Amino acid sequence: MRTTVETERLQIHPGRPGTLDIDVVNTSDVIDGLSATVDGLDPAFVRVTPPVVTLFPDSVGRLTVTLDIPKTYPAGDSFLNVRVNSTVDARVQTENAVWITVDPVEAAEISLRPSLVVAGSEARFGVIITNTGNVTTDFAFEAVEPTRAIECRVIPPTTSVPPGQSRAVYVFARGKRPWFSQVVARTIRIEAKAPTVTLEETARFNQKPRIPRGVLTALILASIIALWALIFLFVISYLRNSGAPQKAVPATWNAGGIKEVPLASVVGTISGKVTASTTKAGIARITVEAYRVKTGVDGTQSTTLSASGATGDDGTYTLGALLPGKYQFRFSSDGYDAVWYTLPADPSKPADPTKAIDPTKPAVVTIDPLATVAGINGVLVGHAGTLSGKVAAPPGAPNAAAPTVTVTLVPSDPTAAAPAPIPATVNPDGTFSAPGLPTPATYSVNVARPGFDTQTFQVTLDGGQSPVIDTAQLAASSGSISGTVTDPSGAALGNATVTLNGGTTKQVSTTPTTGNVGHFQIDNLPTPATYVLTFTRDGSSSSTIALDLAGGEKKTGLVAVLVGGAGTVRGTATDSSGTPLGGVAVTASLGSFTATTTTLTTGTGNGGVGSYTIANLVVPGTYNVSFSLAGYSTETISVTFGAAGQQAGDAVMMPISSNVSGTVRLAGVGQAGVTMTLTDGTGTSTNGGATAATTPGSTPVVASGGTTLRTTQTAASPPGAFLFDSVPPGYYTLTASGPGINTQVTLIVVTAGQASISNIAVTAP
Repeated sequence: MRTTVETERLQIHPGRPGTLDIDVVNTSDVIDGLSATVDGLDPAFVRVTPPVVTLFPDSVGRLTVTLDIPKTYPAGDSFLNVRVNSTVDARVQTENAVWITVDPVEAAEISLRPSLVVAGSEARFGVIITNTGNVTTDFAFEAVEPTRAIECRVIPPTTSVPPGQSRAVYVFARGKRPWFSQVVARTIRIEAKAPTVTLEETARFNQKPRIPRGVLTALILASIIALWALIFLFVISYLRNSGAPQKAVPATWNAGGIKEVPLASVVGTISGKVTASTTKAGIARITVEAYRVKTGVDGTQSTTLSASGATGDDGTYTLGALLPGKYQFRFSSDGYDAVWYTLPADPSKPADPTKAIDPTKPAVVTIDPLATVAGINGVLVGHAGTLSGKVAAPPGAPNAAAPTVTVTLVPSDPTAAAPAPIPATVNPDGTFSAPGLPTPATYSVNVARPGFDTQTFQVTLDGGQSPVIDTAQLAASSGSISGTVTDPSGAALGNATVTLNGGTTKQVSTTPTTGNVGHFQIDNLPTPATYVLTFTRDGSSSSTIALDLAGGEKKTGLVAVLVGGAGTVRGTATDSSGTPLGGVAVTASLGSFTATTTTLTTGTGNGGVGSYTIANLVVPGTYNVSFSLAGYSTETISVTFGAAGQQAGDAVMMPISSNVSGTVRLAGVGQAGVTMTLTDGTGTSTNGGATAATTPGSTPVVASGGTTLRTTQTAASPPGAFLFDSVPPGYYTLTASGPGINTQVTLIVVTAGQASISNIAVTAP
């Protein structure tokens, strides 16, 4: 067995297959099967096509070794030993040293732990950076809160991450917390930068106020109650210390002494519900304020805040301990337009356009002692909200089509029809924004990209909220490949093996022999990706098809043609004199199929120098077999196979250049020492600057004017003989000069592969 590896150094980019071709020659006397293995690499990364090549004695075949190097494979140079083994005799094997250079790839993933912190003035976030590439990568971190209300620091600001490992840094956020208000949501953008990788993640810091709204409301309510209690005590004390009343009362009316008057015996209560204009559902944590209306002696009215409260989770509320009197009620909260309670229209009476209710004019509600007034309701309109975010490009698909993002309001009534979706504005970098959304409401966000699985998720917006949605990374839909295996006549072939390879994906199936004969279908294929399908069947030549599957593509109608048996072409390359030529490159081609070998340089007989064999040719078909060798013109012959078998393919190769020779005679006698000059007339050397004549003394001379000459001297034995070898085809002048003769100039034509003999007769002066 003799093997030749196409290259001794192979450069591979991780994640992309690299191929290594091995030409093998069966030098034994029996039919042998040859296979290849690779030492120094995980077998899961190696594919050999075909797994075994069967060769007749002295025949030539090829094994293709495909290396599927994963992205995490370390970058740099490594040594592999490629062994070709005989399946007949395990002792027969060859070893070939191959160096592979794996390109460096920077890749990483970022995550937060936690991504949301609810605290006061300070928060801490853990940032986990994982190196998914194959080289150690240095990352620099930056954390920014857009409003600059929060100071952010990253400790440490830089870190180095080896391949396959993770490192943690910490983001510390610090800022003044509000005294009174609701929770303030802060968005912190965290960025990790490497020379070729930039990663982003968003952290959320919800700052709690020092005094929550509920506590503040309770304090105000308690203060109001205490104030009215003091007022009542003062009035009672004043009445007791005043003069005797004009009206007589029994002397025993106050026999029991001074008595406390409980507020519960005089105060009233109101209740109601605050709903959203969009969803008609109750809104939680809405401030409800009761303003007491006072009328002055001049008839003018003024209002004073008397009590306040907040709505519950269902939007309802109750305000107790309201002293009898007239009140106006106000509903407010961050993110909503404040409104006053107005009298609802009376459904029992026809509408009067001249007496339409003014929503900006507060209604006055009278609270009688111990009265309970219900139905003090309000409807709030939220400030417009915005949904924004970024859709990242899926791995493996950098040129994927732009995504489409739509936002649809989710009706509060499940039976109601959904409104028309609102298209979001999508920028070239994948960022999107949908402004001007009515709030409060729940929205369904739909992210779609051709060939990828559609993502749908819901986001709830409170009044005036504008959250940034976490980055959505689309995953491509799975693809499939289906087709039929046939013979050259189109008849379906059962029991054919279909092998699919694509990176880490490998599937094998067999075409059925009954029912849908010859059909195959391979589903659930990751996309986008490139796949290689190999079709084999006992008694038939194999067929290989490589194809690309776009995101979610389902390729159908693939036809693989298998031809029974295989063809072999054998022959010899010789020169015009019949001498075998070794080292001739021989290529057999038919359409996109090519097979290449080289004629042998040693040996004798039919399998000796100049012989070659190309086996495993798909038949039937007519192949163009070309022969090329430096110094000879390329020859091409046609070899036709009607069926499996062996065909002869001999070639005669003609040299590109020729020899110019002859004899110089004076009166019929050969003349030694005559100077012979060959001029090509082009101004360039006819032998590439090297001495071409084999006759002693042959030297290239550059003539004036730029013309290059070749000169030699006629030989003494045989007398007058001269030779110029390796002369390219063309027109030349041959000049004979020297002492004792007249200069003789002869025009000659040199034809490729044909010796030119120019016998020159000279005369004496």
